[in-house]
Amino acid sequence: MADLEDFAPVTSSTLFRLGSISKPITATAILQLWERGKLDLDAPVQKYCPAFPQKEWPITARELLAHLGGIRHYHPNGKGDIPEDSVRHFASMEESLHIFAADPLVAKPGTKFNYSTYGYTLVGCVLEGAASEKYVDYVRDPAVGSSRTKTSASCASARSSATLLWFPIESFLNSVFIGISSRCASRAAASSDQHEKYALFMRTSSTGVAHP
Repeated sequence: MADLEDFAPVTSSTLFRLGSISKPITATAILQLWERGKLDLDAPVQKYCPAFPQKEWPITARELLAHLGGIRHYHPNGKGDIPEDSVRHFASMEESLHIFAADPLVAKPGTKFNYSTYGYTLVGCVLEGAASEKYVDYVRDPAVGSSRTKTSASCASARSSATLLWFPIESFLNSVFIGISSRCASRAAASSDQHEKYALFMRTSSTGVAHP
């Protein structure tokens, strides 16, 4: 069921949040920019995202893509509930950086694997700077393979969207909306048909990262 409270069935056009499957979509877009000569994977991120402050060591897009950028994951201390500020809606990519921009790095970039959703938020800011285009517009380009992919905010109230659920003891209820506009690691939403097309696009690309 797409919505247990309203008894709405799942169809092939029902939109689901893709969660961390958004990461390879973001990575595909970044690497295509690199292929086209619009982005240097080894340049400091500030070249494309000047809103992010300088750190003790430089951070590159290559390191962020591999979770080697030293950016923390959700909780500043590595444990506990997700902070409330990280699930609210942000008007822009740069605005969302303030969640983690002032935090120290957890390790010198390139030296330690640390799975980081916020690292991909910074990747998204780099993408916008290199492409001179908003993230949500760029990833809808058919050349990225996700031309009909939406963001979670755009389908928050759509009847064609599957709802998030939470689990009280006696029943299933729709969850409150959780904003993930701050995260290019998990913000995408797509139907099963659309995601199948993206998977086929990745499998059948003839050359390069994902040749259109």
